[in-house]
Amino acid sequence: MKKFVSILLTCSLLFVGVLSGCSSTNDTQSNDDTNGEGNESDSKTLTMSIFSGGHGEEIWQKTIDMFEEQHPDVKVEAEFSPQNHETLRLNFIEGNPPDLYFANASMFDNYQLINDGLLTPLDSLLDSEAPKGDGKFKDMFITSILEGLEVDDSLYLMPFDVLVFGQFYNKALYEENGWEIPSNFEEYLATAEKMKSKGIDPFTYPGVYPVYLSWALVPTIGSIGGDEVLSKIENIEEGAWKDPAVIEALERLVTLRDNGYIQDGVLAFDHTQAQMEFANNRAANVVTGTWLENEMEGNWPEGFELTFLGNPWNKSDEEEYVAIATSVLGVPKDAQNPELAMEFMKLMYSDENMKAWAEEVGVVRPIIETDAYSEFLPASVLQAVESLNDPNISTHVQLFTDKYPELTNEMGDHLNALIAGNISIDEFTDKMEEATKKARDAEQNG
Repeated sequence: MKKFVSILLTCSLLFVGVLSGCSSTNDTQSNDDTNGEGNESDSKTLTMSIFSGGHGEEIWQKTIDMFEEQHPDVKVEAEFSPQNHETLRLNFIEGNPPDLYFANASMFDNYQLINDGLLTPLDSLLDSEAPKGDGKFKDMFITSILEGLEVDDSLYLMPFDVLVFGQFYNKALYEENGWEIPSNFEEYLATAEKMKSKGIDPFTYPGVYPVYLSWALVPTIGSIGGDEVLSKIENIEEGAWKDPAVIEALERLVTLRDNGYIQDGVLAFDHTQAQMEFANNRAANVVTGTWLENEMEGNWPEGFELTFLGNPWNKSDEEEYVAIATSVLGVPKDAQNPELAMEFMKLMYSDENMKAWAEEVGVVRPIIETDAYSEFLPASVLQAVESLNDPNISTHVQLFTDKYPELTNEMGDHLNALIAGNISIDEFTDKMEEATKKARDAEQNG
């Protein structure tokens, strides 16, 4: 049975944006009336702060143009920056936040804003009419995603997209070598040995950003122990990292390490370097997310067939789990035009706008019906999204990586130490128990 366990808030952005190295200017895109026409007293200004990594500015500007066309009395002033979390913090401290923001959640604590009462509830938006007038707006969404974002039965963060994490492979390389596409860990090991004999590393990941590796490890824990153990990890419960399912998942990771199936040098790779190793067929599989095809545009060799593999580190009698994520938009409580901000968010779910985002940057909205734009998605993205409909695959994303960034950083450091052979599995789990205790203590102390 397919299960949506929890929703990660924009861990994806950590990887799509800041880590992607996508360039962006730190300027302000202003759509002010410069010809002196119009009555300024009748016009309104919608201010936005936009994290510009990954998606870039062009698609946002296209959305702004659509909005201004539909609202001729509104001018949008949008500030784009890959570091907008820094100015947003100051904006909130000084009491002058924008009307709408889109930030890198790995560097911006949305939950703290909710706890401090600094965000506007979006329940009225969700209860409003859908863009096509065929029901309530909230009925468009995958229910589990909305439920995963709720705080005290209210929604303060609007889900923006769905990203699927997992391993990707080059179908052409597999076919050329006659390799079986693995569906479980036993097959994965057998195929990895064949890859190694050809001088191709079976697996790579960016050790500079080791949270990528957790997108393979944590779902594997789910495959072994199910939702119960994942819930313990999410809730930073004592003993969670000592669970037998965690131990077994780590043993599988160490098996890959000890057999030489993890590429040498990964600890020094950032995401681009790891993905270039993959694109150049020096590594057969890479763990990343559905932004990969768009992010590496221009670097794919002729004939490369990027394909979603999933996370086949489950044994043959276990269910496969994969990780998903959603990034979010927020409306500050002190916004000058919260209603306009909500209208802008609703526009992003119109068929026209969803098609534009799908075609230009491969974004998948977290909605039930995707027929309006699925034909415009890159092939690898569509494959990954369609895999979520597989009744034999369960989805999970580690919410704790967003709620507890210090814990996430420690987990990454300890994973790299394990891959390097500097610590044992027991030492890893001891360190993770210590880290989760610190997170619990910090949470209890407010």
